[in-house]
Amino acid sequence: MVLRGDATGAKVGIGTRYPSAVLHVKADNDHLLKLQSSDRATNGPLYMTFYDSNDLQKAWFGFGSSTNEDLSIWNKESGAVKFATGDDERMRITAGGDAIFNYNVGMGTSSPTAKLSVANGTFPVNGIGLDVSV
Repeated sequence: MVLRGDATGAKVGIGTRYPSAVLHVKADNDHLLKLQSSDRATNGPLYMTFYDSNDLQKAWFGFGSSTNEDLSIWNKESGAVKFATGDDERMRITAGGDAIFNYNVGMGTSSPTAKLSVANGTFPVNGIGLDVSV
């Protein structure tokens, strides 16, 4: 195991002799980082938090309580939460709660061919008295 600080003491490397970030972890297997609570039933929430330089919480993600199995992503600011693949933003949830999809969305299909592709089902269109079967 290699644990090494750089010449300025501002960077630490685990598994690397030349850290290029404040914390640089390098591993030769697919299990790079493991975060584990010693007793989630007693200790409650299990999450990672992000703080600014004034120690104000900006965001967190994880499990909110020992009885809650939902994975939560929280942006504590008024900005959006964005999801991307490659270099393209695919989905955004705005601070107002709107979900914006930049590509096709499929319900009942893994290969949507239009902005909204629905297969093998019925869905009501509320507000206009229309029931669409596909």
